[in-house]
Amino acid sequence: MEFFRTRKARELHEDLGKAITRNGNQVGCMNAPDEWFTAGKDFSIKNAYNNLEMVQQICGECPVRNLCLEYAIEQQEEFGIFGGLTPGERRKLKRQ
Repeated sequence: MEFFRTRKARELHEDLGKAITRNGNQVGCMNAPDEWFTAGKDFSIKNAYNNLEMVQQICGECPVRNLCLEYAIEQQEEFGIFGGLTPGERRKLKRQ
């Protein structure tokens, strides 16, 4: 069972899943190496930064980018790349 910090995070997660299903192969992270985006304690920020330019290009062209980013901010994801932003970039964006 997944843990969601808020009801809105759960709803965004559901919406994101539906959007990914609708957009299929246009969602670039679904076809890229998991370690570029992976959230979790095994996430390697070094690996992400080594591929950050590629990840940002993939996310920049993604039709679900904004929804992905909104979910990550609402869920307070501590690891991984969501919507093309690192955890630190998401925290900075939220403070603005």
